[in-house]
Amino acid sequence: MAAGTHFSGTDTRSSSGDTFSLSCSPCHLCPRDCGADRAVSPGYCGQLDAPTAARAALHHWEEPCISGTRGSGTIFFTGCSLRCCFCQNYHISQENLGKTVTPAGLCRMMLRLQDEAPTISIW
Repeated sequence: MAAGTHFSGTDTRSSSGDTFSLSCSPCHLCPRDCGADRAVSPGYCGQLDAPTAARAALHHWEEPCISGTRGSGTIFFTGCSLRCCFCQNYHISQENLGKTVTPAGLCRMMLRLQDEAPTISIW
């Protein structure tokens, strides 16, 4: 989360501690602070409660200081609330491309990327 943002949701863990879920309702995840009930309707970002990942793979070439020679394990999420007019990733950030992922699925993606690359970047 970016500096200055805050999360106001519900943290629910099982008694064994093996499951974890977050509720984004009302949503205060980004500086837009839209307060949407994302369990019912999308927030300003266009997203519901579950994240949508457009790409999870090694990312080469850009930002060499981050990606190095082996690439950076990167997850691109859709639903950016900035809506920059010159965004080079507009199709990913604004057109809801990708698949909805569960917390367990997201963890699997991250662990796979961790095994493939020394650096992880999440966008």
